[in-house]
Amino acid sequence: MIASAMGVVLSSLVAVGLLLLAPEPPGFDGDSCARLQNKLDKEVFGQQAAALQFSSAVCDHLWDQEPLKPLVLSIHGPPGVGKSYSHFVAARALYNATSKAESNLLFDKNKN
Repeated sequence: MIASAMGVVLSSLVAVGLLLLAPEPPGFDGDSCARLQNKLDKEVFGQQAAALQFSSAVCDHLWDQEPLKPLVLSIHGPPGVGKSYSHFVAARALYNATSKAESNLLFDKNKN
């Protein structure tokens, strides 16, 4: 009983230590929202209102220092209107991925 409690405490301490030592993700700097809005305007066609709502929701969430909840977006529409592509563009813009290699790190289709 005591051994299992000590194991839980030890694993919790290790997890907290790893979180504290982990490097911050690239991107999410002061220009992230400007990049997001610019990229959506340039790369997603015919969806100006949706792109504006999308970028506003993401940027409002990013600028909140201590959000109470995670951001959840429900994107609906028929096939081919740019739902998945908008997310791909947003990920590239927010993480400031400028090359094909950096984009592949964000979306590796071979990973399960």
